[in-house]
Amino acid sequence: SKEGLKESGLKKYKEFDFEGAIEDFGKALAVDNNDMAVHWNLSCLYSLCEQKELAFYHLQRTVEVGFKDYEKIKTHDALAFLRVQPEFEEFARAGLAWFDSLRPVSRSTILRNSSPSIVSLSIKISAKISIKPR
Repeated sequence: SKEGLKESGLKKYKEFDFEGAIEDFGKALAVDNNDMAVHWNLSCLYSLCEQKELAFYHLQRTVEVGFKDYEKIKTHDALAFLRVQPEFEEFARAGLAWFDSLRPVSRSTILRNSSPSIVSLSIKISAKISIKPR
């Protein structure tokens, strides 16, 4: 179930099993691509793994589906890597909305940065979301 995957993802996140957490949260997105908490956690995880395109993508999705705690975005420890990126200033200035200079994550980026067990899942997810090609 989606809730079971979210719980498992959170447990793995807290145990610093970031790859396992990303995998569980990715499976949860396959069930509900508009889950704000899942996108938030993926943004944090990808930021911690210094994968800025994926982190920005999921942060943008978090905002798109209704996240309004901008102060948390600007202060959460897990997003520290994103906040030092040059793109973050523009992202914040634009009201934490997507902007043209940071292209949405490409399908090849998802495939390149995913564990082999979630590559097929990533392909299914990318079919449901708008991912611009590079």
